[in-house]
Amino acid sequence: MSRIYTEEEQVYIAKQQYRELTLGQEVSTIDGKLVGYVSQINDKSTGEQSFVITDIYVPHTASYEERSKVKEVTVLYRGSTSPDQFKTASSDIYQDWGVNNAPLTAQILSSTQGKPTPQLMSSAHTLKNVLALYPNSQAFVYGHSLGSMTAQYSIADLPKSSLSRIGGGFFYQGPNLYSTLTLEQQKIVDKWAKKYGIEIKV
Repeated sequence: MSRIYTEEEQVYIAKQQYRELTLGQEVSTIDGKLVGYVSQINDKSTGEQSFVITDIYVPHTASYEERSKVKEVTVLYRGSTSPDQFKTASSDIYQDWGVNNAPLTAQILSSTQGKPTPQLMSSAHTLKNVLALYPNSQAFVYGHSLGSMTAQYSIADLPKSSLSRIGGGFFYQGPNLYSTLTLEQQKIVDKWAKKYGIEIKV
């Protein structure tokens, strides 16, 4: 059975995306409630930075039998790297702001559909891969800022057959990506939102 967190706990979990987490590290809420263990760290050339947290520590290299024991997965998508880190993270800043934020802003303002950026596509692949790696798990997806958009897109890009495995989506301080999705992806989001009584405002 999935654990239930308060809104305060959910926000705290989302903030963990900005920590320098390490493989096997325990992740808990502010009051010590265990969320799980870091089982995968992604730092892709597309700019995607994400963490996969499983209720028991089972890395993606584990056997199918071990991976099948995982019942709950939390995926954290990190937001944009701050421009004030230019000297140490210029590549991340370019990917986040130049290759992803700028075109996504233009697409949202013009309601341009079906032109996902590299980071959106790689993040969607991450979520699909997580569901495949841990076949008996339910996934909870978190994102802030640019991570909010990648989290939204990752759920929208799932096949209908996978929607029942998404236990929750928590998107903080990021624009609504709905108008940029394809009609098929919008149908996916509509179906998922209806399940949880979510009203989508564009």
